[in-house]
Amino acid sequence: MTKRRKRPCHSFLRMPRKKTTSDKKIFLVDDHPAFRAGMKAILGLEPGWEVCGEAGNAREALTAIETAAPDLVMTDISMPGRSGLELIKDLRAVVPTVRVLALSMHEDSVYALRVLQAGGDGYLNKETPAEEIVEAIRRIFEGQRMFKPEQLATRPPGLPEREASGAVDGIEFLTDRELEVFELLGHGRSTREVAATLGMSNRTAEVHRANIKRKLDFSNAAELTHAAYQWVYQQVNKA
Repeated sequence: MTKRRKRPCHSFLRMPRKKTTSDKKIFLVDDHPAFRAGMKAILGLEPGWEVCGEAGNAREALTAIETAAPDLVMTDISMPGRSGLELIKDLRAVVPTVRVLALSMHEDSVYALRVLQAGGDGYLNKETPAEEIVEAIRRIFEGQRMFKPEQLATRPPGLPEREASGAVDGIEFLTDRELEVFELLGHGRSTREVAATLGMSNRTAEVHRANIKRKLDFSNAAELTHAAYQWVYQQVNKA
C-alpha cells in the first residue's frame, strides 16, 4: 500500500505581498484616535499605499517620521502642544523632501495660506469627502499642490493695510502662534491653561494675549474672549 505524500504546510500559507518601488508610505498625525483609525482604513484600501505610522501630537510625530521615512504626512492643524503648522516647518528643516497635506475643521481662508507659507503641499477641510481626500493625495504624489484659489484669496499676515472682513476683522494679521492662543481662548481656556497646552510660560501666554487684543483692536479682555468664543463657534457650526 503506497503512502500518500503529505502536502507541505507552507502551501496553505498566504505569502505577504512584496513591496514594490511604487508603494507609497503615509504617516498620520491627529490628536483624535478615531479620526486616525478612519483615515487608516480608507487609505489602506488604495493599492500600493501603506500607512506606515501615526502619532497624536507634533513632537511624537517628528521623531517617528524620521524613522518611518514616509512619502507623505497627513496632519491636523489644531493639536495640543505644537501645532500642525509648526510641524510642517519642522519637517521642512529635517526632512525637506516629504510631502505634507494639512487638514483642519476651520474655515479654509484662515489656515490654507499659512499652510502654504509653512511649506505644505495641500490643505483640505476635515469635512471633505473621503474620495476627494484620496484624490488630493494622489495628485500630491504626482507633484501637484492642492490649494484652491479661493483658499488663498486673503491678505498674507503682516501686511500693513487692514482690509479683512468676517467674523473677526483682521484675524489674518495674527501670527500662527497668536492664532493658536486665540482659538484656545475661544474654547474657554484661561491664560494659564493656554500656557500649559502650548508648552509656554504664563508670561509668554499673557504677551500673546495682549498682542492679539492690540492687533484686533479690542478695548478689554472681555471683548477679546467673547470674540474668540464666537469665532470658534462659527468654525465648528458653519454650514
